[in-house]
Amino acid sequence: MNRTGVLVGAISVICLSLLVSGCGNNGVRARSYPDDGLLGATSANPNYPTSPTYHNYSADRRMVNHALREIGGIQNTRTVFNGRRLDITVYVPRDTSQEEYQRIEAQALEAVSYMLPRYDVRVNVKRSS
Repeated sequence: MNRTGVLVGAISVICLSLLVSGCGNNGVRARSYPDDGLLGATSANPNYPTSPTYHNYSADRRMVNHALREIGGIQNTRTVFNGRRLDITVYVPRDTSQEEYQRIEAQALEAVSYMLPRYDVRVNVKRSS
């Protein structure tokens, strides 16, 4: 046998062994897609509109208003989204005591942070003019 035949034979054996070893599942189990009708796209794309985690600023603003509705002493609110940052200005009556002022600020921060954990929430309480 000449050198070329030995080289071709060796390459064939190497290729065959790579082919056979690549075809095994090596203990890896295939995962099925969730039954969402989109071959799992809702799980792979969290901002896809059919995803249960999809929100836009309007939906997030409604969630902020819903969270603040439960807190007594608030007259009006203003919500500003700036990327990951969420600035909320809460307006309270002019005659609100300092203790009540601090309670409203703490409760608003806790309620909104719980409802929208993806934002860095900042609450500013102001007295109405």
